[in-house]
Amino acid sequence: MVTELIQEPAVVSGLTAPPFQPRRLTLEEYRTIRDSGVLDDGPKFEFLDGWIVSKMTQGTEHAAVIQIVQNWFIKHLPPEWTLRVQSAVEAAGNEPEPDIAVVKGPDTNYLDHHPVGDEIGLLIEVAETSLVKDRFKTRLYAEAGTPFYWIVNLRDRQIEVFQNPLPKGAGYQDHHIALAGESLEFVVDDVTVKIKVSDILPNIA
Repeated sequence: MVTELIQEPAVVSGLTAPPFQPRRLTLEEYRTIRDSGVLDDGPKFEFLDGWIVSKMTQGTEHAAVIQIVQNWFIKHLPPEWTLRVQSAVEAAGNEPEPDIAVVKGPDTNYLDHHPVGDEIGLLIEVAETSLVKDRFKTRLYAEAGTPFYWIVNLRDRQIEVFQNPLPKGAGYQDHHIALAGESLEFVVDDVTVKIKVSDILPNIA
């Protein structure tokens, strides 16, 4: 089925426009600000839909699950692919920083740019307080052509699986909620990689 952008209230910290006409930034303008160093002190940011958005702080489970996923992929990812952790990607004029990115080739491919387009095989966000924002990203990732996007939903103890991106920012054609006892899979270079939900959320009921 076709997924909607966001199913929750529009007033979301870090994503809501002020009650007057602002001007969104371009990706190039954001990078100029970022590279100037003025954002270095204080919270981390990512660039979404023309806005400089604060990143949520990590709780203990959030940090642990990222490490669990990282350890699993290091052991099972095909050697032609690289795992990036909390590093930026470029997605349809945006610069989000997903918790996990599976990208083509060695790290040296990305000395002069962030992964973009068909260089990206899978993106994963681990979400608790950031759940609304991570669901918002489905449109951005789909528009960029990211074939697989998973949200590890710590609040509801499930994984939200998105695949088969639709054109023109219409989201993903397929959306599935993966629960305990299920397995997930994604495809990189005709190689199917499978992982159990319980491998990502060990304490899932």
